Amino acid sequence: MTPPPPGNRNGLDRVVLGDNQFFAVNHMSQERSFAQAERFATDEAILGVMATARDLGVRSMMLHSHPRAEALCDELRKDTAGWNGFGLYPCIPYAFKYVMALNEQGFYPVLRDQVKKAGVGTSLSLFLKGGVGLARGDYHRLIEVLVDLELHNVVVDLLLALEIDGMLRMYADHVRSKGLRPGFGTLNLPRLVDRLRAERVEDAVIMTAVNPIGFFMNPSREACEIVLQDAGLQVMAMSILASGSVPASRAFPYAASFPAVKSFLFGASRRQTLEASLNLLGHPAPSLSQPGPA
Repeated sequence: MTPPPPGNRNGLDRVVLGDNQFFAVNHMSQERSFAQAERFATDEAILGVMATARDLGVRSMMLHSHPRAEALCDELRKDTAGWNGFGLYPCIPYAFKYVMALNEQGFYPVLRDQVKKAGVGTSLSLFLKGGVGLARGDYHRLIEVLVDLELHNVVVDLLLALEIDGMLRMYADHVRSKGLRPGFGTLNLPRLVDRLRAERVEDAVIMTAVNPIGFFMNPSREACEIVLQDAGLQVMAMSILASGSVPASRAFPYAASFPAVKSFLFGASRRQTLEASLNLLGHPAPSLSQPGPA
């Protein structure tokens, strides 16, 4: 996850629209996923919800590197005036895409195909760089290649499990070299925070689950709650509603109670739901004098 340049004093928008509902991702209900897939079968349907959120004062959206993301970005570019001040937080990679591709093709064909997508001008140098890394067992170089192309909590938590020293620091330094701010998604907040501190990675954004039933909060809700008391952390809360299992009236006050939580990421597909959620967070109503992100 690589947040855009700071738009407020914390460098994070307080409210960020999620995109899971647009791409039929629901962790609790396959039936809901099917319904979402049908409703958002067209880009126009997605853009309609995005426009509603923008009109209600939401100034940014999380966007995974889903196969449909490119078309959505093209639509935003067509109306730069209408979307001025609306930012996108890229979340990379879209893990399911790689899981399917790896199963079908294997590691090297997937790497080759991703290198090709970088463009003719950069493909050779990137592939050689990655090839040297593979030949020497230099995984740092390989990760740099993947970051340049597309580098989700799946990747971060895998790195944590493998306990490869310096990998998170390498990623953070590489992202900063591109003029961006590093962000990490995780389903194990305590372990990630410990690792970041050990590798002296500072001022990174952490996207993690925060909800009152402990959904996706590992190793336990209680352990995560202790870490979330640290006001020095910059956490973007996700899975706030636990895929619809917790009512907003309970979920948002819970997430907002922790000093570490500076931003709230949630998906909504209807205006009424968006308005209710924003009201619970005390999000200011849009006005002509209210600036968007810098």
